[in-house]
Amino acid sequence: MTHRDMDLWKVSMDFVVDLYRITGTFPDHEKFGLVSQLRRAGVFICSNIAEGAAENHPRELLNLYPFLESVYEINTQLEIAFRLGYIKSMLLSVINLFCSIYYKTILNFFHSNLWIIFHRSRN
Repeated sequence: MTHRDMDLWKVSMDFVVDLYRITGTFPDHEKFGLVSQLRRAGVFICSNIAEGAAENHPRELLNLYPFLESVYEINTQLEIAFRLGYIKSMLLSVINLFCSIYYKTILNFFHSNLWIIFHRSRN
């Protein structure tokens, strides 16, 4: 199985594409601020899922905290964008819902793979 077969990677890729579209509407002066930070956080998640899958080492994939930190980072930065008037409240509500679902997707992935980690580490 490669990263392209993983539902978590597919959802992450969709999330990053959405982040790029959203931040594409931000003012030019945010290019090296919020735009860069949001895109970097989204790309971080996808890249690390692919890297963990490529190493074929479940422990790499199950380093849960950086993934969850990035989701919270994205969520917080989009709240800042809302408060600065870069996105509307309806879009923020949709993004918050998606972040919540995405967060749960990440947790479900990690929880469903804990047995694999335990089993492989004992061999």
